[in-house]
Amino acid sequence: MPLVAENLFDGIEGLRSEDLVTETLAFILRTPEYEPLQKIFYEFLLKDQKWGGTLGRQIEVRTQVNLQGRIPDIVLRSDDVYIVVENKFTAEFSGNDQLARYLKILTEAESGKKHLVLLCPRYAWERYEFQTLNQFKAQYPSLTSFEDLARRLHEDAQVEFTPVCWDELLDLLDSESPIIASFSSFVRKRFLRPVHFTEEQRGLLMNIEIPETLERIITTVERVRGHLTSSEIQTGRFGQAARHYGFSIKKDGYEFWFGYILGTWGEFKTPFFVQCRKQWGEQNHQLTDDTLEAAGFRQHELSDFVLPLSFSDSSEEIAGELAVGVMEAVDTLVPTSSAN
Repeated sequence: MPLVAENLFDGIEGLRSEDLVTETLAFILRTPEYEPLQKIFYEFLLKDQKWGGTLGRQIEVRTQVNLQGRIPDIVLRSDDVYIVVENKFTAEFSGNDQLARYLKILTEAESGKKHLVLLCPRYAWERYEFQTLNQFKAQYPSLTSFEDLARRLHEDAQVEFTPVCWDELLDLLDSESPIIASFSSFVRKRFLRPVHFTEEQRGLLMNIEIPETLERIITTVERVRGHLTSSEIQTGRFGQAARHYGFSIKKDGYEFWFGYILGTWGEFKTPFFVQCRKQWGEQNHQLTDDTLEAAGFRQHELSDFVLPLSFSDSSEEIAGELAVGVMEAVDTLVPTSSAN
């Protein structure tokens, strides 16, 4: 079995997505400082009014444990309880029988109380319900809901199956602890926001002008770089991700970035921005908030400082117009004396 991390950051280093959340939840369930939250969690799950948290009940909390070739996300064990937890946000079940395999682990184990727990978001509840029932379809062809499955597993296998909505779990574990509050905020923002389209948005997505417009945005960013030919500046290679596309601009030890940023587009009503972070370059630390704001930059939670660049409706070549805006911003912020 893997060693249990004594420090949260040792446990989550290098992890992403569901694994990161799983390790953080396991840390909360095993760390003595969070025993009040553990009490709430176990009383909610076990419903036996027999409180003995990870201290009193000696529940061992482990993650990614290899059990006969099967690797549940979290395994919780004590003398009288065996709990297997599978955490899902968007991922598919492994092999289309993942929960059925975990059930086999439980039925073969020697333990007084056995629990199979599925964690998933409210917006994905019906999807995971459908996929879960399909895993047990051969054995129970008439299943229509999580409740049906829970009843059958209780009667036939003496295993308590509990689907738990992440939204409700975070409400249950509400705390003023900075780590717990940050964990809850992270999960809600990253994983629990449902994605749906209004009728108007669906209509826009079916319109050929949308992909054509996105293509023109990318082409415009590339052409702006071509316009920045001054020997006083250096432009970097294009960098891209799902939510931005652009390139760096360096002048006399100062560094900026130009491109489109999806996260600020809606707020400032333009896709094009000059971005500045004080930790960039050798000289950016000299730029004060007042200096940046005087140059038209706006503070933004995710992008530090951004300068929205608008363009004329009548302009036939907006790349040139945007390039002028970029150079004016750079010239305003980079002291003339720094070139000497």
